[in-house]
This record gives sequence, structure tokens and C-alpha cells, in this order.
Amino acid sequence: MADIASRVWLGVTLVLIAVVSLVVNIIVIVVWVKTQKLRDPKYYFWINLVVVDIIGICMWTSLSVTAVVGDAWILPDVVCNVHAYFSTFCNVINLHTLTILALERFLKFFKPSKHEDICIGFFLILLICGVWFFDGVVCVFTAIHWAQVRYYQAQYQCIPEHQLSTSHLNFMFILSYGVPLVVMVATYTACFIKVIHMRSRVQPKGALVLETNKSAKGDSYSERMKRYTDKFQNAGMKNKKPKLEKTYDYTKDGYVVKSDTEDDVQPSDTKSRFKKKEYSLAKEDYMLLKVYVITSCAYVGTWIPYVISSYVWTYSRFSPLPAGVITSLVWLSHCGAFVKPLVYGLCFEKFRSRLLTVLRRQET
Repeated sequence: MADIASRVWLGVTLVLIAVVSLVVNIIVIVVWVKTQKLRDPKYYFWINLVVVDIIGICMWTSLSVTAVVGDAWILPDVVCNVHAYFSTFCNVINLHTLTILALERFLKFFKPSKHEDICIGFFLILLICGVWFFDGVVCVFTAIHWAQVRYYQAQYQCIPEHQLSTSHLNFMFILSYGVPLVVMVATYTACFIKVIHMRSRVQPKGALVLETNKSAKGDSYSERMKRYTDKFQNAGMKNKKPKLEKTYDYTKDGYVVKSDTEDDVQPSDTKSRFKKKEYSLAKEDYMLLKVYVITSCAYVGTWIPYVISSYVWTYSRFSPLPAGVITSLVWLSHCGAFVKPLVYGLCFEKFRSRLLTVLRRQET
């Protein structure tokens, strides 16, 4: 049993973590709602992570606060099972969503033509729903039926009793960390290697070409003239003269300045879309790659120490880690709910500029 001073300190720090996590995640939602260009399907996974973190704050962190205040589990046993379920579920779905982001970047860098066809709103929403269903069912089975759940005083949370079922711990580690980490390391490494390879071969003032589609339509002279004719058809009857197809400027490093996925260059009629001859690397796409890598490392960094301590406790329970160290590692895992929005704000210039724009509008 902890003394009053320790409980006050633990309670205040955990409440602070919960409040900061809730505020920064709500800010991401507000910026996403108020910024049309951030509603692109490729940002749906951001919102999925935000929703999962808010659920974790309400159903995991807040219940841990009650355990700190009461210095014991004062809620019914069924709530203890719910607490264990959501702590497992939020962690698993976070890692699986980060894995999907890694695969999305891999597809963008190696097969942008396929990325254009696959990464559309309906398919991504269906994929997110599938991940929720799969992780929800797996976590119910593993956290409630496979392993017995109990309250651990040093952690101020309910977790499966791994000492009685080491197979549960190993299965969840492979599902949550083993496979996702292998996929993320492999895909991100391949993407960076490709960028380095393209840089070594690019000509001065040339673009970094991701893919050349030799069978693409729409690059012949007749096709280009047909598109221009369609753009100027009935032009005199409109208030605004239609613009010709936008050409791209390249940076000195070969990146396309404007991403070809932004709203202002998307064709208004989906039937008029055509496969491009070349797919060049946009600076924003490379920035997103780095943001996803940093986000994944930051989140895994908040959880992996606790996972290691769980293995130490499971296989060496007669010489456990000090209670203060275990509590600190659990508190660090709670911080995983706000590290991702902080990475967006600090490392992604587009999100940061949109955030500042929204704040200026609120002031006026």
C-alpha cells in the first residue's frame, strides 16, 4: 500500500497524462474537420489512431486513476475485465494501424499506380472496420477467456495473469509486436533504400521517378488535345475560365513541390482520371514517410519497456523489478496516447500550418 504523498503524486501525474492526451487528440480532430485538404483518404488512419487513443483514455487511463485514488481496485470485477480488455485492444490496434501506414507508404513508393487505385475512401474505411473487428474479437478471446484477469497493485491496472498462461503472453507479443515490427522495419527500410537509389541516379533539376507506366493512356498528342478541348468546352458560358492541367515544379533534390494527391489537383470527375506516364516522388510523400517512422518509433518506445518488464516478471517472478520501476513503465505506456499527435505537430509541416491557421481563425 502506498503512502498518501506517493498516491497524490501518482494520481496527479496520471491525470495530467490523461488531460494532455485528451486535449492534443481533440485538437487533431478539430484541425482535420476544419481543413478540407486533410480529409484525403490517406489521413483516415490518423483519425483512427486518434479515436482509439480517446477510447483508451476513457476506458483505461481513467480507470487506473480510480485505482490510484482508492489505492486498490474499488470497482466491480466485470469492470476489471473491461479495463484489461481496453488496455490490450488499444495497444494492439495502434500497432496494427501503424503497420498499415507502413504498407501504405511501401505501396506509394513502389507501386504508385496501384496505390492510386487501392487507397480510396471506401476501401480504406472498409479496411479500418476490418481491423477493428479482428482486433476486437482477438482481444476479447485472449484478455478474458484465454488468460485469467487480475488486478496488480504495483501497476494500478487489471491485466491477464501471464504466470498462469505464458502462451498468452507469447501470442500477444507476436501479434502486437513481432509481426508488426518486422513488417515496419522491412517496408520502411525498403522505402529509404529506394529514395537513396533514386537520388544517386537523378539528373540535375530532374524529378525522382517512382514508377514509369509504359502502358498508360493519355500521354499521346491526340489524348492531350482531347483533354484540353474538354476543358475549354463551353468556356465562354462560365464565369471562370478553366485552367489547363497544372505542371509541377521540382526542388533541387528532385521532389515534386506539390503532391499529386492534394485536393486542388484532383480531377473533379472521377471518370476523367487517366493513368500517368510517370509517377514522381512528392516532397510531402517523403515527409509523410519520415513522420510515420518517427511516430512508430515513439509509440513503440513508450510500450516496449513495459513489455520487457512483463517478460521479466513472468519468467523471473521470484526476483521481480522494484514496484516503483514497474509503475513508472506503466505510466510511460499511458503516454503513448499523446506522442503521436505531438509528432504530427512537430514534424509534419502541413499539419502544423493548418493548426496555426485554425488557431488564427479562432482568435479573430
